[in-house]
Amino acid sequence: MKLKTLQILLLIGLLLVGCKSEEDSGSEYNYTLNVALTNSPKAWNPHTWETSDENYIPSYTTMGLYQTGLSDDRKSFKILNEMALSTPVDAGKKVSTAEKQKYGYTGQLNDAGLVYDVELNPAAKWEDGTPIKAKDYVESLKRLLSPNMSNFRADTFWASNFVVANAEAYYKQGRITSEELYKYIVNTNDGVPTTRDILFDNTYILNLGLFSSYFANIFPNQKQGSLFNVLASRPRAAKPEVEFAAKRILDAVQYYIFNYVELSNNSKYSDVKVMTDLNEESLLNVDIDIYSFDVNKVLVRTNADIAIDLNDSSTYEEYSTNALKEDLTTFVSNMTAGVAFQSSWCWKLPLFAHMQNNNTVDFDEVGLKAVDDYALRFFLKQKMTVEDLQFSLTSNWLVRTDLYDKLTKRFSSGELSATAYATDNANNYMSYGPYKLESFQKDKAFVIVKNPNWYGYHDGKHVNQYQCDRVITQIVANHETEKIMFMKGELDTLSLNKSDTKDYGRSSRIKYVPEPYTQKISFNSDRETLRRRQEQTSDNDNKTILNNLNFRKALSLAIDRREFANNATAGSQPFTGLLNNQYMINAKNGETYRSTAQGKSVYKKVYGQLGGDNGGTLLNPDETGDNHSGYNKNLAIKLVKQAIEEEKLLEDGYRDGQTVTIQFLTSQSKEESETVRDGINYLESAFNAVTEPNGMHVSIINKKDGDYYNTANRGAYDMIYSIWGGATNNPYGLMQVYIDANFAKNCEYGFKGHQGEINLEIEFSDGSKTTKTYYAWFDDIVKNLIEPSLSANPAQSQLDEYNRVHNKRLDVLAGVEAGVLSRFEAIPLVARSEASLNSYKVEDGTQNFVTFVGYGGIRETKFNFTDAEWDEFLSHHNYDLAEEYKK
Repeated sequence: MKLKTLQILLLIGLLLVGCKSEEDSGSEYNYTLNVALTNSPKAWNPHTWETSDENYIPSYTTMGLYQTGLSDDRKSFKILNEMALSTPVDAGKKVSTAEKQKYGYTGQLNDAGLVYDVELNPAAKWEDGTPIKAKDYVESLKRLLSPNMSNFRADTFWASNFVVANAEAYYKQGRITSEELYKYIVNTNDGVPTTRDILFDNTYILNLGLFSSYFANIFPNQKQGSLFNVLASRPRAAKPEVEFAAKRILDAVQYYIFNYVELSNNSKYSDVKVMTDLNEESLLNVDIDIYSFDVNKVLVRTNADIAIDLNDSSTYEEYSTNALKEDLTTFVSNMTAGVAFQSSWCWKLPLFAHMQNNNTVDFDEVGLKAVDDYALRFFLKQKMTVEDLQFSLTSNWLVRTDLYDKLTKRFSSGELSATAYATDNANNYMSYGPYKLESFQKDKAFVIVKNPNWYGYHDGKHVNQYQCDRVITQIVANHETEKIMFMKGELDTLSLNKSDTKDYGRSSRIKYVPEPYTQKISFNSDRETLRRRQEQTSDNDNKTILNNLNFRKALSLAIDRREFANNATAGSQPFTGLLNNQYMINAKNGETYRSTAQGKSVYKKVYGQLGGDNGGTLLNPDETGDNHSGYNKNLAIKLVKQAIEEEKLLEDGYRDGQTVTIQFLTSQSKEESETVRDGINYLESAFNAVTEPNGMHVSIINKKDGDYYNTANRGAYDMIYSIWGGATNNPYGLMQVYIDANFAKNCEYGFKGHQGEINLEIEFSDGSKTTKTYYAWFDDIVKNLIEPSLSANPAQSQLDEYNRVHNKRLDVLAGVEAGVLSRFEAIPLVARSEASLNSYKVEDGTQNFVTFVGYGGIRETKFNFTDAEWDEFLSHHNYDLAEEYKK
């Protein structure tokens, strides 16, 4: 997928790593941040950047209209006015009749949220002192959207909830583009597109990476999606023939791309060695004429469960266009309800076609206007709240247009042009943020220094911010080299790998950057499947005991999450919930799910009788007494004994002397991954610590499986590492993974598929109780319990209704989370995070990681030493701080 997050620059600077150049020592700068990247940015143009490396320089040298910063108490975030002088103001009532026609409004302006005025900061200047005015934003957008350029970031203005009127039409005019067939034929009876322009070259296109609104029928709770997502995930309970069709389509595309697409000149394919290396959506955004499968020899599997083996002709056969149509028909007709999806032409619905965009659109019709020198008006095609608009404007598209144009050249082979703006050297770029680019040497080093013309140093609103006056960045590809530099004092922060944490995991200088992912183990609890798997092994092996709730509960209580995190991860934090602290219930006020009364209650509901005074310990006793660690060895031993007694009463149950043999699916072998090795070693030891007192031995057998999620989907496993997470502003939708009865990627086999049959009682905050199936509760949190919209100045009755629904929705979310955890098929281990060391030279702005802000970034970084004092400190320690950082 393209990296298109508008807020990505907010966290850049949190993970900076680097070294100091000798030639710069002794300069006039007092506070130098010495950092490094593993790769040199190829360009840093706001119109073309793709990766975080390419957005690294702009994270220092630019500023959004709005930014997120630390709140006054340093525990949450707030939205700051930066290049904008004030909060956006709804301007719908100011729109003229002519403007309504121009931007396609038909009575919609009676509602707020479509037209906004943004007042600009008149103190903003380019690094050379030239004032930045509204026309600069308008002219910069004109270049970003230019039909004569292929700017990667152009669709920022239409491919999300931030849709500027006519931006897409202006950019696409005169181009041949790939468009989804679904919206052109879904309402027809014969499958013929409603416009002839959509079939510019009379072909249908297969593209696994492009978004299409058809996929909303497969992913109803996701705004984005692609055919690759659908084929790989198959969230609806799929028949065997659907699984087979999906795998054959993926086989065909991978085989075609690897064998018939020119990859040699594209650096992102430089490491591709085998066909399966292409099994990533970001590598599959290629238009394939479906009739190419008749022209080129393409191989696909003959068995759903056996991948292509070129040394075994029984595993593959040649593909064809007709075979593709049959597979698409099988997939669509089984996966989607409705007459159109059962028709003979339904195979077209996930496909695309090339369109010649012949309509002429003048830039004057694009919905961004300069009201005056220091005011912009946005005309949107999709309603946005003020807060959502501010978040969308935290990144900037502003360029110095005279320099941009000077560096723009037309390709000799056609009409398209490209610019060298923000490439190769500092002279090809103009800064306007807190820092400016002083020098740039590709693949070597670059230097960023304070920009004296930045308004923030003079406006009195940025006091005690941006203390750093220089950033020296070198390209250091080798981690061990970085580590040596850091210990010598030449680095100001160091990202730690698993091996590093053994020495520095308890350092006072360590910090963790959390991710929105929970790492857990998931058990196969389906007794019939376990019995069949058990029959394929020795009589001395047992698997059916994994069906026993008390046994699974005992295994969970046997795990000391702190010890697991220290022994088997590189910085992750012990955790017992499904949704970690990154998930927001209300981004506007920074409220997280885990901070709510409902979010806190989950731990007590699950572990209240399993920990605390009965041998357990607390993970975060200062935070809440409900956050139980889930570790209770004494109780676990008792539960194993109880499980054994229960199993001996069953015909296929555990017998004395048997070994509980657990096949553990992972993506890597123990020999390949130290984290897999150490995780297995810890879990096996922990499990046996509670089973061996009862005369039982547990053996964990690692099985590497590159397709291990799909293997688990078939129940062909005993235990699996499963990692889930997602949009931090939508914890409700993430629960689909666990409680949507049709979600194929659920790793808790035995629970999966039965969520529509298993009941769960939930107690609400008002004391009432209701029992529904898990799947019915899922419908409630994603469809039925949706908070009503609030006006700018809501009446008390509106607030009361909002709070009533909001609290009830939270009650259901917490009840469902506790319900899933109480089954002990999904056993969380850690909340994933990355560990790094800060040098003694620098301090972060806060000790608490804050969503959208991290630890404060370069804005809040403080220095304990000047450059001269740091050199003296290093000399005193003989330029070796390795032992100091262990303290």
